[in-house]
Amino acid sequence: MGKIQRYLLYLLPWWILVTLFSTALYLTRSEADRARQELTYAERIESAVNLLDDGIARLRRDTRLASQMAESYLAANNLASLAEFFRNFLIAHPGYLQARLLDDSCREILRLDRGPNGPRRTPEEALQDKSGRYYCSEVLKLDAENIYMSPMDLNVEDGKVVEPHEPTLRAAKRVLLPDGTPRGIIVLNLDSRPILDAFKRSGSTNLTLLNSEGGWLVSPDPADEFTFALGAPEHSFSRKHPDVWEAIRNAPDDGGLTSKHSGTWVYRQINAPDATDGNVFPTWYALARLDPAQTPQGGSYEKYMHYFVTAAVLLALTIISTLFARSNTRRVELADALAATNAELKASLDQLHESLDERVKSEKLASLGLLVAGVAHELNTPVGAAMLTCSRLQEQMATLQTAYEAGLKESDLTQHLAAGAEGVRLLHSNLQRTARLITQFKAVAAERSQAERSNFNLRDTVDEILELMHGEIKRRRIAIEVNIPPNIELDSYPGPLGQIVQNLVHNALRHGFELADSGHIVISANTNGDQIHLTVSDDGRGITTKDKARIWDPFFTTQRHRGGTGLGLHLCQQMATAVLGGTLRLLDTDTGHGAHFCLTLPVVAPDRLQPAAG
Repeated sequence: MGKIQRYLLYLLPWWILVTLFSTALYLTRSEADRARQELTYAERIESAVNLLDDGIARLRRDTRLASQMAESYLAANNLASLAEFFRNFLIAHPGYLQARLLDDSCREILRLDRGPNGPRRTPEEALQDKSGRYYCSEVLKLDAENIYMSPMDLNVEDGKVVEPHEPTLRAAKRVLLPDGTPRGIIVLNLDSRPILDAFKRSGSTNLTLLNSEGGWLVSPDPADEFTFALGAPEHSFSRKHPDVWEAIRNAPDDGGLTSKHSGTWVYRQINAPDATDGNVFPTWYALARLDPAQTPQGGSYEKYMHYFVTAAVLLALTIISTLFARSNTRRVELADALAATNAELKASLDQLHESLDERVKSEKLASLGLLVAGVAHELNTPVGAAMLTCSRLQEQMATLQTAYEAGLKESDLTQHLAAGAEGVRLLHSNLQRTARLITQFKAVAAERSQAERSNFNLRDTVDEILELMHGEIKRRRIAIEVNIPPNIELDSYPGPLGQIVQNLVHNALRHGFELADSGHIVISANTNGDQIHLTVSDDGRGITTKDKARIWDPFFTTQRHRGGTGLGLHLCQQMATAVLGGTLRLLDTDTGHGAHFCLTLPVVAPDRLQPAAG
């Protein structure tokens, strides 16, 4: 590395860190300003929502009052008194445009409109049929005690939108006589202009109010307001900002923030507090888009000061770093020498790793060789019995042929058939055992060489391993006890698991009972949540305290004079950790004799198979 590169090595980190730190401070200040703006808009929206809640509550109370009065007057069949009540109601509540009574077919029976000179009753011949209006059909679906409050739209008379526009919020409730007879529908039309004006005054030009379909009730551009009621739905908010509208509609909470390409929006869903028990109230959405232009980014003076301080810090650090680099120039030569030495050590270590890999592969083959030898020994018995049975059957066939030529008696035929059936049975039994041993060996050998993952039963897998080791086990007077519940199912690698069990049992036979004529090995398992604890214990001579600290080391063995490689337990630990995703530990025994190994592994092995050593 040249001198310039060495100097840059000391300077560049400081330049990068100071630049990043300065930028982070600048962005933190901007983010704080943005958070204050979000809080301001959220407070404005909350204030506007309170105004809407007050309007809904007032309309709800007045509708119940009008309904009760109507039921009282209509029970006395006094329509004139009801008309007088409507007149007084509109005088006392100038915010209402209309008070009406409709029959169950949605035709007006009584109607009073607010006029410039006070409330005016509509002549009977001018009463209208409102069966085509949605609020009439909707209220008829409700029970008599429930209120239907319509979405906010423009007032319509004789099928036309009233000019100038009259934003209207309607409340309707069915009227019943004391005997439960339907008598009509009370409808109150609330002039929504004061509510909308107050909504605008409580917020800012960015504050927006939408109906449940994404149509503008209050918009920064007045030309977009109520376009959904004027036959121009393409001007609605849901069409202009579909991604924002979709995020707001599907949000799990009633309020929050959403950021899209059009900007960051603060929103709040508005529902009536008691929109339950069958009452129907409209849903609105109040929202505002944060104005990036209103986020303080600092004036020119602050920016220049920020740049000046950053440059001064960079200059000071550059001088210090240069001096430090110069003082460490001599250390570079020593570092180069150390690097060369490290390279030599690394080469030696790589060579050692290659040797270790080769020994591990040899250990795997040796483990599989023990299994092959055991299976071959086990196959000798059923194959020999099968061959002996075949020879016996051939002799019986020859005897039967001789008896047939000399004159076969029925008793002779029965005797030959019975002997032949017994021979066929013995032949079939021994061939079945031979086929089962070959099948088990092929499965175990394939799983060990390829580490295939599958769902398997722990008890069945351990039984198969012990059966394949039967030839090695039966030569010793060592009892093996298996205490594994039959219902433990795993999603793991049965091949490596079986090799670990085989190695532990083999070690117990070879080391724990080296000179003993009898002994006891216990293989047990239990579950703990999603973990399996598999233990292999013996009552042999045990492991010395000195050897316990080294049994996991590669190449450590107490049987090197007998061909031991010292890789068995090392390989088992590698497979337990890297393949099965568990741990293999040597536990202390209470008596101080014997060895107690515990394999802890998950019921479901890790998704990815990690390579074990070798």
